[in-house]
Amino acid sequence: LTKEAYDVHVITETEIPVTVKIDFAKALAQEVKMYIGETRYLVDGKEATMDMAPFIQSERTFVPVRFIAQAFGVEEDDIKWEPKAGPVEEVFIPYENKLVTITIGSETIRVLDDGELKQVKSDVAAFICDGRTVLPLRAIGEIFGARFDWGPKTGGTEWVSFKL
Repeated sequence: LTKEAYDVHVITETEIPVTVKIDFAKALAQEVKMYIGETRYLVDGKEATMDMAPFIQSERTFVPVRFIAQAFGVEEDDIKWEPKAGPVEEVFIPYENKLVTITIGSETIRVLDDGELKQVKSDVAAFICDGRTVLPLRAIGEIFGARFDWGPKTGGTEWVSFKL
């Protein structure tokens, strides 16, 4: 899907011209629910799978950065990794008017937002796990404007979800 919006001109049955704006960005998933330790997840109630299960470490839910970026509508080809050869040191994710830069081993996430550089502090650093860059879900999700839930409310966390 594209993030562009289009004006569609239609003529009603009574021959009245009407313009309808269709925003494809809003057609992206609105709710994602993931299960700790499982590669299956739900997108707007439909089951799908990812190649790495969310896991809990240091009381935080970690997810692969690429999966989260794609859940927010970022195209896989738009996500950049540096260096190209050797271990990843930085990940660059464009999202709307933002460029999010994640540095492996750093608790600081840089966000260039409409030309203004902001630094978002995560309580744990991004790291590489099984060849994948992982980050606490809440850290990256809040930058993208998501709202979170988890359950059950008592006992250990079994699932996490976010809404856009």
